[in-house]
Amino acid sequence: KKHTLTYNGVKDTSRGDFIRQKSDEALSESWAHNSWLRKALDQFVTTGLRNSIPQEIEAGIDRAIAWQVRRYARSHQDDHNPNISSSWAAHTEKAKRAIAYAKNSEFNREYPKSEQICYHMEEGYGVDASETHITLPLGRPSTTISGQMVNSPVYFLGFTVGHFTVYYDDNEGILQLYYQAYSSSRQYTDVKFPGP
Repeated sequence: KKHTLTYNGVKDTSRGDFIRQKSDEALSESWAHNSWLRKALDQFVTTGLRNSIPQEIEAGIDRAIAWQVRRYARSHQDDHNPNISSSWAAHTEKAKRAIAYAKNSEFNREYPKSEQICYHMEEGYGVDASETHITLPLGRPSTTISGQMVNSPVYFLGFTVGHFTVYYDDNEGILQLYYQAYSSSRQYTDVKFPGP
């Protein structure tokens, strides 16, 4: 039940505003494709040679919690119906509102948002994938690690460790995925940001 349109907490947009300002400054400058490509290629190769991306991922994932989540998921025997939990019900309502907002052409976000999210499900224990399909066990938690890169209205790289459960509602004919995270980290990688 991933929802980003219904968040009512305090929104610290200072980092996103800083990035927007820097972006506007960059757009106002004259831009030469060849010099940009040369610099970008150098940075890309250097990042790969230094193993920077795996190091960032390693720094962002709590191995102890990942091990505990994995142990819980692999030892779970009973049929797990997350649909009866209060957190599932609350997120279901927020997801319904988010879908309604997304379908409403008149709806405007309070802040523009730009993000990329990935979910990595561990194979085995009922989870399997091929070129044509994916198989997920019903009613059984499975370990997952996810990443999130947000550029606006905040600016960070984040990782979570948790488990997901696939539940099929026979009465409604709906397949639902319930995701619960137990570890969350954020890395603010712009050292020039003047804020906190």
